[in-house]
Amino acid sequence: MIRTAFVHIGRDLWRGGYNYLLNLFAAIELAPRRLITPVLYAGDDVSSEELEPFVRLSSVEVVRSPLFNASNARQHVIRALLLGGSSAVWRQLECDRIAVVYEHARFFFGWRSPFPVVAWLPDFQHRHLPSMYGRLSWLRRELGYRIQTQTRRIIVLSSEDARRDCERFYACSRGRTRVLRFATRVPAEVKDSLSDRIPARYGLRPGAYFLFPSQFYKHKNHALVIKALAWLKKRGMAVEVAFSGERDSLRSRGLVEALQELARQKGVEHQVHFLGNVPYKDLMALLRHARAMLNPSLFEGWSTVVEEARSLGVPMLLSDLPVHREQMGEHAHYFDRHSSVSLARAMRDFPVFSIHERQRRESEALKLADQRVQTYGLSVQRVLSEALEGQEGHE
Repeated sequence: MIRTAFVHIGRDLWRGGYNYLLNLFAAIELAPRRLITPVLYAGDDVSSEELEPFVRLSSVEVVRSPLFNASNARQHVIRALLLGGSSAVWRQLECDRIAVVYEHARFFFGWRSPFPVVAWLPDFQHRHLPSMYGRLSWLRRELGYRIQTQTRRIIVLSSEDARRDCERFYACSRGRTRVLRFATRVPAEVKDSLSDRIPARYGLRPGAYFLFPSQFYKHKNHALVIKALAWLKKRGMAVEVAFSGERDSLRSRGLVEALQELARQKGVEHQVHFLGNVPYKDLMALLRHARAMLNPSLFEGWSTVVEEARSLGVPMLLSDLPVHREQMGEHAHYFDRHSSVSLARAMRDFPVFSIHERQRRESEALKLADQRVQTYGLSVQRVLSEALEGQEGHE
């Protein structure tokens, strides 16, 4: 077995990264002829409840150490940048017989790492939408990406769209980029609990709402949806939309209130449902019983929520991002992400599927999801094996 180190990504710090690790480990566990043992490092400041989904995976070892506490993160990054890495972290990994490191953008193992490192760069939003970042946060992210791409690391991207960005912005990465399109499947215990009674708990009727499950960040483009609803209302159509997501995070502070005020100004406040954080099982049920999953985002990486909707055969209405088209091809409907009228017309014309057709789509989607997850797991194994072989070839 190739013992591979991963560092925990805090759920509250970056929910997308937390889910990415969960899906990655689930795919490794399901891979035929499994070769990888994931070793997840977490600080002793992380709650047992947050780590519990990882502990439940039989193939994952969870190692807790104060070395990985949030309070030490900045010190590790500084050591990694100035000295090439942290000897304390390296000793911990040697003690645990680690062979390869899978590094994410929030934890840098250093340019002198004695271990082969695979670095996952999730997206290049700071390059496409620099106005979304403060100057310091932009520089910190850019510096991290530059150092990661200039070392001997294999660079993992989640889409061909991201690979093109990486090789355009960081030409030195050419020849070392690998695309691993992550996939998800609906766990059996969730699959059996997707009742059509759950939407009623949130004031929704099955089949009568569009669902946009996302955090409240500016680039997610929620305002476009409200403007589209207003355009439809003027033409006699009352369409309902549900937004799920954390209301009170640092990045969303004030945005929910601004969106609620916009809905009141446009006269559609009774058509927009702000659900807040929704438990995963309920969210999957809301997805399953929505008329469609909606995503008007101005920028995305390979989307987890698109994969989740895809695994249930949920119809989708997506912004016209290249990565959305790469992910879903002809199996979704698209609109101009800068035009509320384009979105409104797409919502107006969106097909209504019969119960029989939805059941057929779901049955087929569940089978295909299992195949995609296994393919993803095998692809992860190939890249980690390549990194290990490359290190041995340099010794």
